[in-house]
Amino acid sequence: MRRAIKLARKLPGLSSFNVIHKADGTRYSYDGFRYHWNLAKNKAQQEVDNKGLSIALDFTFHDIKAKGISHFEGNLSDKQEFSGHKTITQTEIYDRKIRVVPTVNRKDKKHDS
Repeated sequence: MRRAIKLARKLPGLSSFNVIHKADGTRYSYDGFRYHWNLAKNKAQQEVDNKGLSIALDFTFHDIKAKGISHFEGNLSDKQEFSGHKTITQTEIYDRKIRVVPTVNRKDKKHDS
């Protein structure tokens, strides 16, 4: 993410400290961001529906962050560095990947009666 931000800052045009910002470079308020997020989701949902697909776009912006952290290859420390979280506890909250527990391959035993 940090590399992407660094690369984006090299693009010509307005530069801003905020990754997602208004046209003047200032940050969105919580309500302003939520408004535009919902507009984008509704537009995307209409496009999906118009194509006859049954895909529910019922996720939040934080779900995208959690998906990125959950699927990032590495241990929790690596994920913390990748996400920019200050504490492991923050990272653990966003790491939603379900741990797969290996099973023991067993064959059913037939009991003689």
